[in-house]
Amino acid sequence: MRKNSRRVRRELNVWGRLKHDCILPLWGVASNFGPYPAMICPWVKNGALTGFLEREQDTLSSHDKFSLLNDIVVGLQYRESSITPSESSQFILDQFTTNQSSTVT
Repeated sequence: MRKNSRRVRRELNVWGRLKHDCILPLWGVASNFGPYPAMICPWVKNGALTGFLEREQDTLSSHDKFSLLNDIVVGLQYRESSITPSESSQFILDQFTTNQSSTVT
């Protein structure tokens, strides 16, 4: 749990610094909603991407889907270009150790 708390704090620190049209801004953080901080960001009319895709999968054109994918890639490229090398290497290490520990039975 302690390692996860550090990861969450680090990601919140990075997210709070990002300013880009393809990244939802972080407005703040609230406590006491569970083991991790609650992230506060603007309300999005269509909700989270996963729910939107589930609801609209039959009506989205290929162009719409590729446009969404492009926005995601642009946002990720900006994020990766905005973090320091130590943050980047720590993120990669965290992902590796998380994936390794989840596959151990």
